[in-house]
Order: sequence, then structure tokens, then C-alpha cells
Amino acid sequence: MKIIGKVFLVISAVIILTTRVFSYSADSVKPLFDKEYDTEITSFIQNAKESIYIVMYCIQPGDSKYHPVHKVLQKLIEAHKRGVEVEVILEINDKDSYINKQSMKAREMLEKEGIKVHFDSAGTVTHVKLVIIDDYITVIGSHNWTYTAFALNNEASVLIKSSEVAAEFYRYFRTVR
Repeated sequence: MKIIGKVFLVISAVIILTTRVFSYSADSVKPLFDKEYDTEITSFIQNAKESIYIVMYCIQPGDSKYHPVHKVLQKLIEAHKRGVEVEVILEINDKDSYINKQSMKAREMLEKEGIKVHFDSAGTVTHVKLVIIDDYITVIGSHNWTYTAFALNNEASVLIKSSEVAAEFYRYFRTVR
């Protein structure tokens, strides 16, 4: 009996400790497939009150006001003008690549409007697609901010409403630069 009691106690402790370490509470979790992402992210940016933090592998601003990413970036600029803190981290590498050109174009557009834009650390590819809004909403998944991701590709991301999850991803956001 003593051994069974000790085993039960150890197993119970492991379950309790790992549950706390590896799980977070969330008010809601919603999958975002394909074109749903564009609509949802635009809405959350429009309704942001305090902060928007973004880590994005590729932002393709587009040249037309009708380009879906251009529209999202305009909403981001409007949020900044409303007093929402906006900060963006983009991928950049040492090659003369398409990603670099798009990152430079996005940086120029956003910085011109007063938004803080940083590039990731040299030597590390930042393939993250992460948005944190108002320390509560986290959107993470496969969607880059490109025309193809917003309009053509099969993509899947998840929207999580949780202060705990947002805080954890914000800590990660701070380590990327």
C-alpha cells in the first residue's frame, strides 16, 4: 500500500505540475482558414484600443489601395493615429531577395506614418506570423500578409482570446529582435 500511495502521489504531482506548465486558459479559440483571416484581422485591428504587436515573415504592401494587404496596413496606420501602440518585426536576410524587398517597402510605408518597425536578428530566419492585440488577442498560423495568402492559398491560423497566451507570445515577441 505504501508504494501504491507514493506512486499515486508522484503521478498526481506530475499531472498537476505539467498541467499548469503546459496549458493556458482561453476564453475562445477560433480557427481561421484561407480568406477568413483577412476579415478577422482587419476587424481586430480596427477595434484595437491599446496595442498591436506583429512579427511577420513577409508583408507585401501592394501598390493599389484595393490590394488586400494594403487595406490591412491602412487600418494599422489608422490604429496608430488613434493612439494605439503599434510595433512590427519583419524578416530580413543578407541576400537580395523578394522578402527583403517587400520588408523594406513595408518598413518604409509604416515608418513614414510613425510606426516602429524592426528587422529580426541577422543570421536567423524569422518565419513567424504572429499578431498580438490589446494583450488579449493572439493570432498565429501560416498566413503571411501577402496577396496570395489573403486571396489564393490554402492557409490556416488560429485566433486565441486569452491574456495568458497573449502575455506568453508578447514575451516571445520581445526576444525576436
